[in-house]
Amino acid sequence: MTERLKEIYGSVPVIGWLIGMLVAVVTESAFGAGLAYALYLPKVPALLGLTVVLKQPSMFPAAILYVFLIYALPIFFAAGLTAPWANRMAAAMEALPLWLSAILHLGVLYLVLHLWTDMSDYRLQISKLTMIAVMLTLSINVINGYMGEFSCSHPGFMALGAYASSTFSLVLFRQDRLFGAPILPEFLGPYMFPLGLLLGGVAASLGALVVAIPSFRTRGDYLAIISLAFMFIVKSVFENLEVLGGPRGMGGQPHWATLPAVFIGMAVCIVVINNFVNSTMGKALNAVRDNETAAEAMTVNTRRTKMTAFMFGAFWAGVAGGLYAH
Repeated sequence: MTERLKEIYGSVPVIGWLIGMLVAVVTESAFGAGLAYALYLPKVPALLGLTVVLKQPSMFPAAILYVFLIYALPIFFAAGLTAPWANRMAAAMEALPLWLSAILHLGVLYLVLHLWTDMSDYRLQISKLTMIAVMLTLSINVINGYMGEFSCSHPGFMALGAYASSTFSLVLFRQDRLFGAPILPEFLGPYMFPLGLLLGGVAASLGALVVAIPSFRTRGDYLAIISLAFMFIVKSVFENLEVLGGPRGMGGQPHWATLPAVFIGMAVCIVVINNFVNSTMGKALNAVRDNETAAEAMTVNTRRTKMTAFMFGAFWAGVAGGLYAH
């Protein structure tokens, strides 16, 4: 029996599992509310029954049964049933350019995510925050992981991006108590939002120079102290600038960080960072991490490498901050 299951599901390509997930969310959309009522659940479980179990542990069996019937069963049934067709589709995709195949897979994944989050505002919020967290994690991994520097400054980079992009949105497109009447018509805002995110990324990159330059001569705990000081300096500056809202922070930002915007931002972030760490500069980061002295002896410009890594990682933290603020 086990070998038979391995034979069936071991050959299912990624597109087959995505089709199974699509079947599962369509099943939940059609029958989720009725099944939750039949199982005496207070409502349709928002996060695979986790929130229901945490609030009412006695509902654990019902939540598990709901997850099995709505998610596990349709996913595995559809994936196994469509495996031959999915394998033919995957083989056809191999003849396509890699970027086109990736877009097709991402399109199906987004459709699944859109249908799943459309059933609950809580799911939507959690999904967007999770994708922003993915961007932050990947960006800090460039500095702390690939380059091996112990930096604690990422919250400061995120704050710089959030405030810069928020200022861009409020000054240009919104009637605001801090900045007054908008300069441009509000309907242009969503189309100009990517520029605001880029501005946030650039602001964070410039702020990263404050940490990158000391990293030329310090490492380890000393750099961690400098980066931690930078984070608290940024926090203190924003809390004491009344023009930016002071300790209350900025408010009234338009809700432009929709699910498609955050999803596209995360996808672009993953692709760009993956290409960066696999480039010549990415190999230089590994060399600096493993042995900075040896890297210098092998003609690696360690100063430029460190500055590039800090500014590149901070850029994506700033973009994530801009998405979080909107």
